[in-house]
Amino acid sequence: MKKGDLFVGYRNHTFDVESKSLQTKMNKKDGKVWRGQTQVDASDRRTVTLPDNSKVETTLLIYEEFDILAVNLFSFEDKWRFVFAKNSDLPCTNDKRYTTYQQQHLIKSMVHVSWPPEGIFREEPYSLMDEIIEYRREHPEPPKIVVETPAEKVTEAKKVKIIKD
Repeated sequence: MKKGDLFVGYRNHTFDVESKSLQTKMNKKDGKVWRGQTQVDASDRRTVTLPDNSKVETTLLIYEEFDILAVNLFSFEDKWRFVFAKNSDLPCTNDKRYTTYQQQHLIKSMVHVSWPPEGIFREEPYSLMDEIIEYRREHPEPPKIVVETPAEKVTEAKKVKIIKD
């Protein structure tokens, strides 16, 4: 089971999109640029498994848990707009409750967002999906290890004679 808020099909690939909204009390207009923050974490504390198979209890999301972050910017100007960022580009936490290794795999809970978009954010997701497709082509996943039930013990009656050609 995947966690995402929305699964999008694009160019024969599936993308897991995590959707978040702005923390409205933090919105400010700086000249022509709106600035705010979004909370990028899970609603409940859970146990997550890191790449080294260690486990940590946290509300923070991990890298590779979803593909794209979509942030709803409605509270900036009462217009339905979104900005998008790749999961891999999001900042990692610097929370001292976690080890350095854990910090490198956990996404920061509060992420700065702006309109017009700056830094890692874009106003459309297509170029991000194209970049992810290219990355997937260059870095195919290793085959998954499948654990099968142990083979049935071979009894004398079930032995098969091997014939060599």
